[in-house]
Amino acid sequence: RAVALDQGEMDLSIPFSDRVLRPSLETVARAAGSVLPASVLANIEQQLVMAGNPMTLNTFVAIWALFVIFMTGFVLLAVVVVGDTVGMQQAAVVLLFGAIGWMLPRMWLRGKVRARQKLVIKALPDALDLVTTCVEAGLGLDAALARVAEKSRGPLADELSRTLREAAMGKMRREALTELGERVGVEELTGFIK
Repeated sequence: RAVALDQGEMDLSIPFSDRVLRPSLETVARAAGSVLPASVLANIEQQLVMAGNPMTLNTFVAIWALFVIFMTGFVLLAVVVVGDTVGMQQAAVVLLFGAIGWMLPRMWLRGKVRARQKLVIKALPDALDLVTTCVEAGLGLDAALARVAEKSRGPLADELSRTLREAAMGKMRREALTELGERVGVEELTGFIK
């Protein structure tokens, strides 16, 4: 009996979010992910990378599904409580709010991507000037990029640091820089890389 109590106490020592919320979100994410086409999931994953990975793909899909369910369910409940029957107009309102619930998380994600890209575009001229100065002073390209990553802050510095780490671990510099351009998605940076 003491062993059973210890096991029960250990289960209760785990935070509620880890015991209940996380498994519930993972179940919702798996269910929603199985319904969504692979191309949509790949697009979302690419946008999450471009936004700086604010959350995992499963978390975003779960939030997206819950957002649609709650928006639709709340309005449907309001329509049923206020009116006796559900007619065409009420069904149209429910569908409208379902569509809004479908679009808002994607709009939020696109906004995060655009905000991050603006920060990169703002930091790019100074970074390119520093790279040029360092190369003219005799440093190699890797050392110049490391200096930019060291002396600046923000998403561009973070991405340059990641690129340099990947190159140091054995990835070809060209491939690491190409992936940098894909992760950031800024045309000016991609033009510099090419």
